[in-house]
Amino acid sequence: MKKERILPVWLLILIDVILIGAVLCSFSWFHHIKPLWFGIDDDTSGDQAGIQFTNPYNDSNNGSCNCCCNGSGSNGSENTNPEDPGDGYDYSGQFGSKFGNLFLKEGEEVISTATEYKSNDMWVTLTEVNRDMYYEGTGRTYTVQYFVYDIYVRNIENLYTVSVGEREPIEDLLEKTEDKTGTLLKDGIPIAAVNGDYWGNANHTEVAVRNGVVLRHPENNMITSDICVLYFDGTMETYTPDEYDWNAIAARSPYQIWEFGPGLLDDNGEMITEFSNESYDHNVIDSRHPRSSIGYYEPGHYALVVIDGRSDDSQGVRVAQIAQIYNELGCKQAYNFDGGDSAQAYFNGEMYRVDQEREEAGQGQRDLFDIVCIGEIKKN
Repeated sequence: MKKERILPVWLLILIDVILIGAVLCSFSWFHHIKPLWFGIDDDTSGDQAGIQFTNPYNDSNNGSCNCCCNGSGSNGSENTNPEDPGDGYDYSGQFGSKFGNLFLKEGEEVISTATEYKSNDMWVTLTEVNRDMYYEGTGRTYTVQYFVYDIYVRNIENLYTVSVGEREPIEDLLEKTEDKTGTLLKDGIPIAAVNGDYWGNANHTEVAVRNGVVLRHPENNMITSDICVLYFDGTMETYTPDEYDWNAIAARSPYQIWEFGPGLLDDNGEMITEFSNESYDHNVIDSRHPRSSIGYYEPGHYALVVIDGRSDDSQGVRVAQIAQIYNELGCKQAYNFDGGDSAQAYFNGEMYRVDQEREEAGQGQRDLFDIVCIGEIKKN
């Protein structure tokens, strides 16, 4: 009887290593690399993709709802301006009845400095904060530097997004006149901008609405991460996956939907301290990183906070510390955007948060899929 030839042990080990490597490479390609390289251009699935909502509170719409979905509903931002009090301020526009006297009067010269921008339609201030923050559970404090944008706008379109299918430098995104949503209704480069979510990664972001256009939506109407919805009426709300109801959201005309998270404040504006959603790993929640985020006071009044980290001036924060900052600011809602090297902050011609490690290594800053902007819009 002929003996079977047994392969050498070293060859068996080599074959096993090659097979394991092939499996890991295949997984990495389909789960990580492909969506990052190709973005939404290769992922146009979703029964709602391409739907466009319009602002039912725009003056040109005469107060009527032009949204494409059935139903209506808002938490109140109708264009009901008071009688002219004769003080010279303009109370027209979506939020003019509340904030008209915070903007410039007609004919006044625009205020444009390193820390403030005020025009007929918006008022934005930038504050740099340097402080020590205490970290629960460690008994230690760390140096933190962050930038707070306090934002008032006359119309919701003064807060807009620029979104692209493949990453680009923030400098290029600032100059965009059109993006995935079509032609952008703006005049020139925005006054303020920060990075948004991770929307170009289809494995992470299951729903995305930008400037009223649905760029991505899951066919099964299910999501796995917290989302933030900014409605055309100016209200901003966050939802957990269990609270997500696309039909209810669509009926209220969503203007922006971001998916990264988590949400930072509860329904009473109190800071959330425990983040149990399985889609957020320990590193995202509990490690100190640079962070970018958005907050909400009331329709027409918002905040952006970008936290430096991995630098000589700041060691970054955990998610709970961002929640603490927004609670101290008095916001009613707040939401965490993409962070780390993606956390970037721009104001009136200057970059205020860039990654120090990349800069010192002579590397460019991380390219982004989208930015959240505050800027002037074209007049009809």
